[in-house]
Amino acid sequence: SGGAVWSSSSSLTVSSSTFTNNSAGDDGGAVWSSSSSLTVSSSTFTNNSAGDDGGAVYSYSSSSLAMENCFIYDNQGETAIWLSNGTITKCTIVENRPAPDAKTGDTKDGIYVGSSLTITESNIYGHERYDIFNDSSKDVQATNNYWGTKDESDINLKIYDEFDNSKKGEVIYYPYLSFVSTSAPKAPLTPTTSTTLTTTTSTTRISTTTTRMPTTTTTWMPITTTTTRVSTTTTTSTTTTTMPSVSQDKLIVDFGSHGLYQYDGNSWIGLASWNPDNMTAWDTKLAVDFGSNGLYQYDGNLWTGLVGWNPDNMTAWDNNLAIDFGYRGLYCYYGESWQGLSGWDPEDFVFWGYYKLAVDFGSNGLYLYYRGLGTSWREESVFNLDPQNMIAWNDKLAVDFGDKGLYLYDGDSSERITSWNPENMTVWGDKLAANFGGKGLYLYDGNSFKGITGWNPENITAWGNVLAVDFGDKGLYLYDGNSFKGITGWNPENITVWRDKLAVDFGDKGLYFCNGTACIGITSWNPEEIVNLR
Repeated sequence: SGGAVWSSSSSLTVSSSTFTNNSAGDDGGAVWSSSSSLTVSSSTFTNNSAGDDGGAVYSYSSSSLAMENCFIYDNQGETAIWLSNGTITKCTIVENRPAPDAKTGDTKDGIYVGSSLTITESNIYGHERYDIFNDSSKDVQATNNYWGTKDESDINLKIYDEFDNSKKGEVIYYPYLSFVSTSAPKAPLTPTTSTTLTTTTSTTRISTTTTRMPTTTTTWMPITTTTTRVSTTTTTSTTTTTMPSVSQDKLIVDFGSHGLYQYDGNSWIGLASWNPDNMTAWDTKLAVDFGSNGLYQYDGNLWTGLVGWNPDNMTAWDNNLAIDFGYRGLYCYYGESWQGLSGWDPEDFVFWGYYKLAVDFGSNGLYLYYRGLGTSWREESVFNLDPQNMIAWNDKLAVDFGDKGLYLYDGDSSERITSWNPENMTVWGDKLAANFGGKGLYLYDGNSFKGITGWNPENITAWGNVLAVDFGDKGLYLYDGNSFKGITGWNPENITVWRDKLAVDFGDKGLYFCNGTACIGITSWNPEEIVNLR
């Protein structure tokens, strides 16, 4: 017994220690204690195993155990912690596993209590059968802990006490925390991943093409006049997402089966015959997802293979790239190295401010990752709700929670600014433009909403001091803060700001540049995606 430490009839203090890969044939994979006073603080127990009880710690007989600020994760045994008497404060005890040969009736998984326990400000969840097994007639004091859920019926299922056996004491867990306890060591998302990516090398070359595309520089589209007025409304609701663009040098256009092209304002150059699934401008480079061919980087001259995995989504911030690899989890790429942030599969994410990454993990809620020095990140659970959309606006995060309304979060507290459900949002100068579907398009200035039209936009793009609004079959309009001006009756499929123009994809009609007065066609090919590249 006691794979690393064995203590009998003594007083033992363990501090700032790491126990990993220890094993015991019987009890106490890392630490075994009998008739002793055992104090453990600021220590980590991972991947330890015991043939019987206490995959991490076994403290029995008249022993007392005091644990504080400890991390107990992925240990193996009939229990992770087996104790007679003790106190546990500000600890994370998650995802420990039963012994492979344990019988169902012997599998208690988390914490086994023989006599008495007080546990508080801790994270306790992710065990196969029980998080706490109270085998004593005394009550266990287990208030102000996070149980991996805020559903009381789910919490009850993970506790063994008098409600399962009338001869046992109750595990008193109310009040409980609705979010991860930040007082305890970081609780890993399930599972936190540190898997090294299998990277491709720059020797894998992308096939390129110099095929010239058809141009339509003499084809002009019909222009609507300002006599066609947009219906307006001044109704105020009660209760991305394009930031103001900077001048860019090149336009990168994915033409589907035609391949990937670059436009410099005068001519087209074929970059690759492969068809991208997704791409984003990243610092002065282009990150391109070529599906099963993997993720590549283009610096304006050369292609470099980064990884053979296929991203589901990616977004850029300064010289960092956040990438969702689906079931493989969320990663950050720093230009030379990779770091796994979470094993959960994000539904959406956005960089907010200089050092924050907001991540929507669906039913697992909304989390913030704070960038520290070097490659360090701090994780914080913000909302235990599933966002439908979110966007960074000034120093706040605007989060759409569907029928629960639109909220602003400033890093400390949240405020619901309307009960209406936005279909789309974008930032325009110091205002938030929100499309409320059949209720119309509104501007929010930080204090109140102003309705500017009752029409329902399909797309909204900030273009300098005007707002470009696609009203579907009603056409494309510009709003200057006072009135709308129609510039074409055609229906755009996509709008991108490029230099001082709008690059507008009109589907099978081709790609056009609009300068606010007229639109001119530059190719009849139909783009699938358009991005700017410095």
